[in-house]
Amino acid sequence: MCNNKSVKCNSEILHIPYFEEVLSTTILCENCNYRYSDVLITSQNKPMEYKYKITSIDDMKIRVIRSSTATIELPELGIKIEPAAASEAFISNIEGVLVRAAYVIEQAIRFAGENKKKDRGKQILKLIEQLRNGKGSATLIIKDPMGNSGIVSEKTEKRELGPTEVESLEII
Repeated sequence: MCNNKSVKCNSEILHIPYFEEVLSTTILCENCNYRYSDVLITSQNKPMEYKYKITSIDDMKIRVIRSSTATIELPELGIKIEPAAASEAFISNIEGVLVRAAYVIEQAIRFAGENKKKDRGKQILKLIEQLRNGKGSATLIIKDPMGNSGIVSEKTEKRELGPTEVESLEII
């Protein structure tokens, strides 16, 4: 971003339970703090949907892998995160997904002014905080046309996406 000719690049092969090997890559500019990271599964997979019902504080620890091509949804909260040109893959947990969503909503509220969208954003933030504290429930859904994402739990519902569903997804 700052045109500095020197950046640090770190790549490593990770072995994640229920997945095959993944290549995690991070590029960092120490001059301007630009950061880009991606996670690639080293094999080709079928388009998949992963669904997990969040019902307790223990669910916050469940591992989540999101590739840069995946769409994340929390339908009860009205949240849909679609891939875009700057989308980054990440390995986190359910709480981390909620924290990322809350951050984006907080930024939107800052610039929304006084209106219904700002009120709705505050309401969603309260629901996210309740989930993080083990109150309430919501469904985390990840749809990945490349099949390189997942929710690592025996409680995760998995199914292959059909061609029409894949076509309806935002793909960068």
